[in-house]
Amino acid sequence: MRVLNFSLWLVLTTCWCGPAAAIDREHLRFYLSFEDGLKPSIAGEGTQLQFVKGTAADAQLVEGRRGRGLKVTPKLCLKYLTRQSFSPKDGTIAFWMKPVGWGGTNQFRYFLQARADSVTINFYVYYGNPWLYVAGPTRYVLIGGNAATAFDKGQVFPEAKWTFLAATYRPGQQASFINGKLDNRITDGLIEPEFIKKGEIEIPSGDQVIDEIMVFDRALAGQEVEAVYRANVPD
Repeated sequence: MRVLNFSLWLVLTTCWCGPAAAIDREHLRFYLSFEDGLKPSIAGEGTQLQFVKGTAADAQLVEGRRGRGLKVTPKLCLKYLTRQSFSPKDGTIAFWMKPVGWGGTNQFRYFLQARADSVTINFYVYYGNPWLYVAGPTRYVLIGGNAATAFDKGQVFPEAKWTFLAATYRPGQQASFINGKLDNRITDGLIEPEFIKKGEIEIPSGDQVIDEIMVFDRALAGQEVEAVYRANVPD
């Protein structure tokens, strides 16, 4: 398992103008646009890239939502060990995803996972539903996954079309968003992540293009999530 150390990847420049420019830059702690290959433009101190499956040679950079994106394949699985990119108990995780070869079908596959001390936040599709769930040591809680309201009467994750997914979390509340719209919000029975000792972003194996991965250090309000989406809405 190859690990690359990028301890100097903390980049917060006043000229940065990515898709979350409408949000105060000080709250954006991790930003991976693939314009610099697998190197994040913004990341916490001590960030490392680990290849769980495959090597850098298996990472295909293709046309993304903005500039370049990462073509995920069954041969590639990678994760960023980036504890300093996460606030301990509050945050927002967002990214863009485009299916390759399976759009609109009843598939089961993961897109992105954020690992905290003993909890994992999972974005995935399950039997055609775009689910977001939080898994703990002994149980899991489904945060969102209402395909009937998320895609405006269209197919779930249509082939070759970009979808914007986001999750917000803070003590007492968690929410999922699809294409800038609130999918679901829950306040009861939560499994609450704490990024005290661990903070990882994993891109699992699959068949999709992923781009514009962002981690904010607070739970964005609904209008802020929509602003991030609108700043880079597909044509």
